[in-house]
Amino acid sequence: MATYLIGDVHGCYDELIALLHKVEFTPGKDTLWLTGDLVARGPGSLDVLRYVKFLRRQRTSGAGQSRSASAGGIRRDQPQ
Repeated sequence: MATYLIGDVHGCYDELIALLHKVEFTPGKDTLWLTGDLVARGPGSLDVLRYVKFLRRQRTSGAGQSRSASAGGIRRDQPQ
C-alpha cells in the first residue's frame, strides 16, 4: 500500500493517467491525494472528474478502520 500526492491536475487527464500508470497506482489499495485545481486549462476536465468519481467508488472500508476516499485526500475515522 502506497500513498501518492498529486497537485494541480488542471484537466490534464491523459497526463494524470500516464503518471499513475508509471507509479503502478492501484485503486482500492493505494491512497491518492489530489490537491489544487482538478479542472480548467487542460482538455480533459470532465474525464478527470469522472476518474475522481471512479476512485471514490473504489475506496475500502472495514470495521474499526479508517475510510479513505482515495481521491481528494478525504479521510474519516470510523468510530470504534
